[in-house]
Amino acid sequence: MSSSHITIYSIVLEDTAKYIGYAPKDEPEAQDRHYFDLLVRVETFHPLLTSKAFGQNLFPSSLPPSNGVFCCS
Repeated sequence: MSSSHITIYSIVLEDTAKYIGYAPKDEPEAQDRHYFDLLVRVETFHPLLTSKAFGQNLFPSSLPPSNGVFCCS
């Protein structure tokens, strides 16, 4: 019996107005920072599966799609 595994990567981002407020006054504008409450991105990778097995993103995302991406914001 062969074993296989699925690698899962998750990224959780949050940049609220409170966090942006900690930066020097001109920095958020120079970096084109805009606040958002929460963004969660979960990617799976399995060497025997392709992105066609999962289809496209389940929810719209500004991040580029990759193999088995499930994203919501």
